Amino acid sequence: VDGDWIGSSLRWDLQAGYTVPRRANTRLAWLADTTWTLGARNVFDRAPAPRSDGSSFYSRLDDPRMRFVYGRVQWRR
Repeated sequence: VDGDWIGSSLRWDLQAGYTVPRRANTRLAWLADTTWTLGARNVFDRAPAPRSDGSSFYSRLDDPRMRFVYGRVQWRR
């Protein structure tokens, strides 16, 4: 562990979304204009490069939480 050097890193993020179109007279009309999003940060679950600067073990430029999966629903009128 070297406090003067940060190792290289590559993270892959993935996100997909779908917006439900506005259609009249359908049983799913209440879903009209909603956007559904599903994503993941650090898809391959790679550990950040270790670094010790006396106050933390990881670089402030990286996220030590590893893979993070999220979902979001947004409604617009």
